[in-house]
Amino acid sequence: MEAQTFMTETAQAPRLCQGVVVEASGRCLRLAMPEGEREAVMALAYPYAPATGDALLVMTQDGDCYVVGVLQGRGRTLFQTPGDFEISAGGRVLIQGAEVALQGQKVSLRADRFESTVRVVVERCLSAYRWVKDAMHVSLGRSRTVVREESVLRAGRIRQSAREDVSINGEQVKLG
Repeated sequence: MEAQTFMTETAQAPRLCQGVVVEASGRCLRLAMPEGEREAVMALAYPYAPATGDALLVMTQDGDCYVVGVLQGRGRTLFQTPGDFEISAGGRVLIQGAEVALQGQKVSLRADRFESTVRVVVERCLSAYRWVKDAMHVSLGRSRTVVREESVLRAGRIRQSAREDVSINGEQVKLG
């Protein structure tokens, strides 16, 4: 029996380099790379849609070209699911951005303690209801309330005091 010799092609070692997005359409991209423009396939573990000008980490081997990282990007990352989506952590969860928006038919917040620190609050709604079981304390620098129609205040006891003048202006002031 004769010994047979088989020739096998040696695969090139994978090479990492930077590619800049020239054109993006779906999973296929056209990148400007050191050796010229090439087509590449997205191979990220998360759903990133590159934008023109993004700098990407590219792996090439045997003529194939894959995007394996984002070095500098402005594109969009979209996690989309037809069912429920849950984020859970045993520790702290931080969501941070120049602008953060929550949107939904119903948005619920539940906590043992809720703290909010903001510079300006602007709220717009059709109706607002607030139930406080024990005590509600409000500390203000100034307060101004404008009511277009009727204003009603009911309490077991009302105590108001002022350090200076008190002014009541109305066509009639009824006491008792």
